[in-house]
Amino acid sequence: MKIAFFILLFLLSNSYGELLQSPLKVPIIINKKATPVLHLSNVGKTVLLDLKGSDNISNILKIQIVEGHKNSFKKDYEILSEAEVISEQVVLKLPKNLTKATVLLQVKKTVDLLEKLSIKVAGTETGYKHRFGISLVDEQKVKGARIPGIVTTPKGTLLAVYDARYDNARDLQGHMDIGLVRSTDGGQTWSPMQKIIDMKTWGGLPEKYNGVSDACILVDKLTGKVFVAGLWMHGVKDKNGKWIGAKGWNHQWRKGGSMPGLTPKETSQFMMVESSDDGQSWTEPLNLTKALKKPEWMLFAPAPGRGITMKNGTLVIPTQGRLANGMPFSNFIYSLDRGKTWQVSEPAHTNTTECQIVELKNGYLMLNMRDNRNAAAKNIAEAGRSVYVTKDMGQSWVMHPTSRNALPEPVCCAGLWAHGKDNLLVFSNPPNLRTAGGRTKMTLKFSQDDGFTWPQRHFLMLDEKHSAYSCLTSVDENTIGILYEGSQAKMTFMKIDLKDANLD
Repeated sequence: MKIAFFILLFLLSNSYGELLQSPLKVPIIINKKATPVLHLSNVGKTVLLDLKGSDNISNILKIQIVEGHKNSFKKDYEILSEAEVISEQVVLKLPKNLTKATVLLQVKKTVDLLEKLSIKVAGTETGYKHRFGISLVDEQKVKGARIPGIVTTPKGTLLAVYDARYDNARDLQGHMDIGLVRSTDGGQTWSPMQKIIDMKTWGGLPEKYNGVSDACILVDKLTGKVFVAGLWMHGVKDKNGKWIGAKGWNHQWRKGGSMPGLTPKETSQFMMVESSDDGQSWTEPLNLTKALKKPEWMLFAPAPGRGITMKNGTLVIPTQGRLANGMPFSNFIYSLDRGKTWQVSEPAHTNTTECQIVELKNGYLMLNMRDNRNAAAKNIAEAGRSVYVTKDMGQSWVMHPTSRNALPEPVCCAGLWAHGKDNLLVFSNPPNLRTAGGRTKMTLKFSQDDGFTWPQRHFLMLDEKHSAYSCLTSVDENTIGILYEGSQAKMTFMKIDLKDANLD
C-alpha cells in the first residue's frame, strides 16, 4: 500500500519546481462560503493533498484552488480546480502551472466547533491543525461590526454583543446600535441580531448622529438579570467642543468630541439596558450620566467587553474616561444592590483606557488596562498592559508586579476572565509591538497563580492574521469561549477545550 502511494506521489510530482506550502493559521469559518487554509508556491498541474489527522473529513463540502496568495476569501476569485468527493487524499488538477496558489475549504454548518482539521501537501508536514469558528454577523446588513462582549447566563445561554455599524467600520459618530445575538446550544448556532440600544432619531437628528458604541455586558450570577452599558453620542461637536449638530464628524475621544458637562450636547452619555428573561427582551435605555460622571470630566464611558459578579454578589463593570485636562483613565463602577444603583471607583491609572476586571482568589480586584504609552514602545518587554489591584473597591490601588512587563500589546482592547472554581485566569489579545505585527496573532494565555506568571507553554495562537478586540467567557467547566474581531469574520466566535492548553 505504501509503495503504491509513493508511486502515485511520484507520478503527480511537480515538474515546475519544488512545491512549497505554508499553512494559513486561521480558523475555518463554518457559516462562510470558504476559508483559505494553505498557501502554495511553485505549483504544477497536479496537487495531492493529505487530510489524515483531521477529526472528521466528512465535515468538508469542497476543496478548491485559486491563483495567488489569498488571506481571506472573496466571491470574485476564479476557481481553477475543485474537489467535492473528499477522502484522506485528494487529487486536484490545474489547467496551468502557478507561481502562487491558495487552497480554500468549504465546510458544513453543522461542524462541531471543538473539532480540528489537518490539511497538507501529501508527503510533507505542517505541524498545524485548523480550528473552527463561526461568524456572528450578517455582513449584508452590518458593514462594520466591531467591539465584542460575551457572557454566559446561569441557564447556560451565551449572549454576545457588538457595535452594529451599518454604514462603515468607523468609530462614533455614526449610524450604529448595540446588537445582541443568543446561543442556547453552547455556541454552535446563534439567533438573528436584535438591537438592544438604539437611540433612533433622538433630538430631531437622524440616526447617523445618534450612534451608540462600546458595549459592556454583565450577567448577575445570582439573579440571572443581564445588564448592557453603552456610550451614546448625540450630534457632533467641532474640535473646540462647540456643538454643531448634524454636520461633519468627530470621534468621542478626539479633541472636542466629548467635553465637560452632563447633557447630550455637552458630553457623550452613559446608557444602560436590562434583561430579566435571559436576553430575550430588553428595557428602554436608561441614562446614567448624571449619576456616574463628574461634570468636570470630559468623558465617562463603559470599557467594552464584560463585567463580573464578585463572590459576595457585588456587580462590577469596567469603565474608562477622560479627566478635566483630557488625560485618559481606567476604573470601574459597582453595585451593592443588584444593579439598582451604581458607585464609581477612583481611577486605577492614567493614560490608560479600555480595561477588563477579575476577582482574585484573595478577593482583590485586578484591573488589566490598555496603555497608550505602548504606542511608542520599541521593545516588546516594555510594551505590556498596565495591571493594578485594589482591596477596597477602587478607593486605593497598587501596581501589580506584572504591570507593563508581562502581557505585550500594540495598544488594543483585550479579554480577561477568571474561569472555574480554581480561578484560572485566561487572557486574550494580539501580543505584538504596534510597529511590529500590530493587531495580528490573536493568542490565548493562561495563569494558574492569579496572574503572577503566564507560561509560554500554555499559549494558544488562534488567528495569525488580523486580530483586534476580544472578550472571553466560560462555555462550560471544560471550555472557554472567545469572541473577537478576526481575519476571516468581523465577529468570530470560537470554543477552546482547556485540554489544548496543557495546563499543569
